[in-house]
Amino acid sequence: MVRDPDSGKYRRTRLFVLTLGCSRKCVRLLAFKSSTRVWAELHETAFAGWRSTLVIVLDNLREGVLSPISTIQA
Repeated sequence: MVRDPDSGKYRRTRLFVLTLGCSRKCVRLLAFKSSTRVWAELHETAFAGWRSTLVIVLDNLREGVLSPISTIQA
């Protein structure tokens, strides 16, 4: 539970974690709600301070993946 800066009340949060595969650099961000828009904004925020990445592998999160895949093709 985290205090919402707007209302001053305690609210449940979701933890967004983005980890780069090779360097293992990690970003952790808190969000009060989960939606496709919030999910995209969290990715933009996480990648804003890093150099561009060639390959992004998504997990099977409902907000981010339209149809899950079982294997990753190179």
